[in-house]
Amino acid sequence: MADVTPVPLTGQQVEVLRLISLGLDQAEVAVQLGLTLNTVKTHVYRLYRRLRVRKLSEAVRVGFELELLVSRDVDPHGGPVFRSPGWDREDTGEL
Repeated sequence: MADVTPVPLTGQQVEVLRLISLGLDQAEVAVQLGLTLNTVKTHVYRLYRRLRVRKLSEAVRVGFELELLVSRDVDPHGGPVFRSPGWDREDTGEL
């Protein structure tokens, strides 16, 4: 298990981690936050270093352990909820 010593993260790093925990890839995170892909990659690299992890799944796990992420975005089976764009819009049945 990774050393889970809290290391301060910037607000933007926490937001990147939150969006990744929801299933967005780095390119989607960049679009969502209005950042370049390289900026998101830099945030992810720094997240790995600060959280002392080597994989995104570990970063998300540690994010929950440090209460940087909240469980409202987790399904009843314990995994993150993966939503496609527009998941919260009313379905009109039109194509």
